[in-house]
Amino acid sequence: MTETAITATRAITVRRHYRSPPARVFAAWTTPEMVDAWWGPAGFTTKVHTLEARPGGRFHFEMVAPTGSASHTAGTYVEVDPPRRLVFEITDHCTADVEPGEQQHVPARVIVEFVATADGTALTLTHENLSDGFAEPAWAQALEKLEAAL
Repeated sequence: MTETAITATRAITVRRHYRSPPARVFAAWTTPEMVDAWWGPAGFTTKVHTLEARPGGRFHFEMVAPTGSASHTAGTYVEVDPPRRLVFEITDHCTADVEPGEQQHVPARVIVEFVATADGTALTLTHENLSDGFAEPAWAQALEKLEAAL
């Protein structure tokens, strides 16, 4: 089950539970082959070009929309604390099939927390500094794809 809250400061928080241990869920965020398998909304495919999961390390993902248009998401890892917490800033946000008025502000900060539960991992994702037109379902769809990849 996915639970989402949107705050007045234009941040969203998405919560999801996985039946995999925190180390496996964390690895799905920091291993290029695993990120390729789930990153992006439904119908999108992703190719990881760079993934340096360490503070100050860079990431660069290319996403291809169902229409075939490609865009890039890139930024820097701020905090990498396996398997508990991952924080990164997006400095280049995907724009494939997104109207100019709905494109994301940059930089945007994403905080992902992984908490062990009796039967897996409770994941909480907070995405800060969003533009007004941000399509919240993108994270919910990506986190559903993550479940399938685990």
